[in-house]
Amino acid sequence: MHGDFFHLFVNMYVFYDFGSTLELFLIQNYGIKGMFYFTLLYISGILFSAYPSIIKHKNNIHYNALGASGAVASILFACIIVFPTSTLYIMFIPFAIPAFLFGVIYLFYEAYMHKNVQSNIAHDAHFYGAVWGILFTLMLNISLLNDFILKVKLYLLG
Repeated sequence: MHGDFFHLFVNMYVFYDFGSTLELFLIQNYGIKGMFYFTLLYISGILFSAYPSIIKHKNNIHYNALGASGAVASILFACIIVFPTSTLYIMFIPFAIPAFLFGVIYLFYEAYMHKNVQSNIAHDAHFYGAVWGILFTLMLNISLLNDFILKVKLYLLG
Protein backbone atom coordinates (compact mmCIF):
# COMPACT_ATOMS: atom_id res chain seq x y z
CA MET A 1 0.00 0.00 0.00
CA HIS A 2 1.14 3.51 -0.79
CA GLY A 3 -0.33 6.98 -0.71
CA ASP A 4 -0.26 7.29 -4.52
CA PHE A 5 0.94 5.42 -7.59
CA PHE A 6 3.81 7.79 -8.35
CA HIS A 7 5.34 7.23 -4.89
CA LEU A 8 4.89 3.48 -5.29
CA PHE A 9 6.50 3.58 -8.75
CA VAL A 10 9.51 5.55 -7.50
CA ASN A 11 9.97 3.14 -4.57
CA MET A 12 9.73 0.11 -6.85
CA TYR A 13 12.19 1.60 -9.33
CA VAL A 14 14.72 2.58 -6.65
CA PHE A 15 14.40 -0.81 -4.95
CA TYR A 16 14.91 -2.65 -8.24
CA ASP A 17 17.78 -0.51 -9.50
CA PHE A 18 19.77 0.01 -6.31
CA GLY A 19 18.66 -3.20 -4.64
CA SER A 20 20.01 -5.39 -7.42
CA THR A 21 23.32 -3.50 -7.40
CA LEU A 22 23.65 -3.74 -3.62
CA GLU A 23 22.62 -7.40 -3.50
CA LEU A 24 25.25 -8.26 -6.13
CA PHE A 25 27.91 -6.36 -4.14
CA LEU A 26 26.96 -8.18 -0.92
CA ILE A 27 26.99 -11.61 -2.59
CA GLN A 28 30.35 -10.91 -4.23
CA ASN A 29 31.83 -9.84 -0.88
CA TYR A 30 30.07 -12.17 1.57
CA GLY A 31 28.95 -15.12 -0.52
CA ILE A 32 25.60 -16.63 0.40
CA LYS A 33 25.58 -14.51 3.58
CA GLY A 34 25.22 -11.49 1.29
CA MET A 35 21.63 -12.48 0.52
CA PHE A 36 20.95 -12.73 4.25
CA TYR A 37 22.51 -9.31 4.87
CA PHE A 38 20.44 -7.77 2.08
CA THR A 39 17.22 -9.21 3.52
CA LEU A 40 18.23 -8.19 7.03
CA LEU A 41 18.94 -4.64 5.86
CA TYR A 42 15.54 -4.39 4.20
CA ILE A 43 13.54 -5.79 7.13
CA SER A 44 15.48 -3.87 9.76
CA GLY A 45 15.11 -0.76 7.56
CA ILE A 46 11.34 -1.06 7.87
CA LEU A 47 11.58 -1.33 11.65
CA PHE A 48 14.23 1.33 12.19
CA SER A 49 12.55 3.87 9.92
CA ALA A 50 9.06 3.36 11.35
CA TYR A 51 9.95 3.33 15.04
CA PRO A 52 10.30 7.13 15.52
CA SER A 53 6.89 7.73 13.92
CA ILE A 54 5.29 5.00 15.99
CA ILE A 55 6.58 6.61 19.17
CA LYS A 56 5.64 10.13 18.04
CA HIS A 57 2.10 9.19 16.99
CA LYS A 58 1.32 6.44 19.50
CA ASN A 59 -1.68 8.35 20.90
CA ASN A 60 -2.96 9.64 17.55
CA ILE A 61 -5.66 7.24 16.35
CA HIS A 62 -5.93 9.15 13.06
CA TYR A 63 -2.30 8.65 12.08
CA ASN A 64 -1.65 6.10 9.36
CA ALA A 65 1.67 4.94 8.04
CA LEU A 66 1.90 2.74 4.99
CA GLY A 67 4.48 1.40 2.62
CA ALA A 68 8.11 0.50 3.05
CA SER A 69 9.77 3.68 1.85
CA GLY A 70 12.13 3.73 4.80
CA ALA A 71 13.45 0.30 3.86
CA VAL A 72 13.95 1.45 0.28
CA ALA A 73 15.88 4.47 1.58
CA SER A 74 18.02 2.04 3.61
CA ILE A 75 18.90 0.14 0.44
CA LEU A 76 19.58 3.37 -1.45
CA PHE A 77 21.93 4.75 1.19
CA ALA A 78 23.76 1.47 1.68
CA CYS A 79 24.42 1.63 -2.05
CA ILE A 80 25.60 5.25 -1.77
CA ILE A 81 28.10 4.25 0.93
CA VAL A 82 29.47 1.48 -1.28
CA PHE A 83 29.40 3.42 -4.57
CA PRO A 84 29.59 7.11 -3.60
CA THR A 85 30.82 8.42 -6.94
CA SER A 86 28.43 6.55 -9.19
CA THR A 87 26.39 9.01 -11.19
CA LEU A 88 22.65 9.43 -10.82
CA TYR A 89 20.14 11.12 -13.03
CA ILE A 90 17.28 12.66 -11.10
CA MET A 91 14.00 13.85 -12.56
CA PHE A 92 14.01 17.55 -13.42
CA ILE A 93 17.83 17.80 -13.17
CA PRO A 94 19.27 17.71 -16.71
CA PHE A 95 22.69 16.36 -15.72
CA ALA A 96 24.16 13.51 -13.68
CA ILE A 97 25.25 14.08 -10.08
CA PRO A 98 27.44 11.87 -7.91
CA ALA A 99 25.61 9.60 -5.49
CA PHE A 100 27.20 11.18 -2.40
CA LEU A 101 25.94 14.63 -3.42
CA PHE A 102 22.48 13.23 -4.05
CA GLY A 103 22.62 11.67 -0.58
CA VAL A 104 23.36 14.99 1.09
CA ILE A 105 20.59 16.74 -0.86
CA TYR A 106 18.16 13.92 -0.07
CA LEU A 107 18.82 14.05 3.68
CA PHE A 108 18.35 17.83 3.80
CA TYR A 109 15.22 17.61 1.66
CA GLU A 110 13.60 14.90 3.79
CA ALA A 111 14.44 16.72 7.03
CA TYR A 112 12.97 19.94 5.64
CA MET A 113 9.84 18.24 4.31
CA HIS A 114 9.26 16.46 7.60
CA LYS A 115 9.43 19.69 9.58
CA ASN A 116 7.61 22.02 7.18
CA VAL A 117 5.17 20.17 4.91
CA GLN A 118 2.09 18.13 5.74
CA SER A 119 1.56 15.33 3.23
CA ASN A 120 0.76 11.64 2.98
CA ILE A 121 4.46 10.90 2.67
CA ALA A 122 6.39 9.88 5.78
CA HIS A 123 9.48 12.01 5.20
CA ASP A 124 10.79 11.08 8.64
CA ALA A 125 10.71 7.40 7.64
CA HIS A 126 12.73 8.23 4.52
CA PHE A 127 15.25 10.12 6.63
CA TYR A 128 15.60 7.44 9.33
CA GLY A 129 15.70 4.69 6.73
CA ALA A 130 18.58 6.47 4.98
CA VAL A 131 20.45 6.83 8.28
CA TRP A 132 19.86 3.14 8.99
CA GLY A 133 21.24 2.19 5.57
CA ILE A 134 24.45 4.06 6.38
CA LEU A 135 24.76 2.61 9.89
CA PHE A 136 23.97 -0.96 8.84
CA THR A 137 26.51 -0.87 6.03
CA LEU A 138 29.24 0.51 8.27
CA MET A 139 28.45 -2.02 11.00
CA LEU A 140 28.82 -4.73 8.38
CA ASN A 141 32.23 -3.41 7.35
CA ILE A 142 33.64 -0.25 8.96
CA SER A 143 36.45 -0.07 6.39
CA LEU A 144 33.80 1.02 3.89
CA LEU A 145 33.88 4.40 5.65
CA ASN A 146 37.54 4.88 4.70
CA ASP A 147 36.76 3.73 1.16
CA PHE A 148 33.85 6.18 0.98
CA ILE A 149 35.98 9.11 2.18
CA LEU A 150 38.81 8.24 -0.20
CA LYS A 151 36.50 7.89 -3.21
CA VAL A 152 34.77 11.20 -2.46
CA LYS A 153 38.10 12.96 -1.88
CA LEU A 154 39.50 11.65 -5.17
CA TYR A 155 36.31 12.65 -6.96
CA LEU A 156 36.44 16.19 -5.58
CA LEU A 157 40.14 16.58 -6.38
CA GLY A 158 39.52 15.02 -9.69
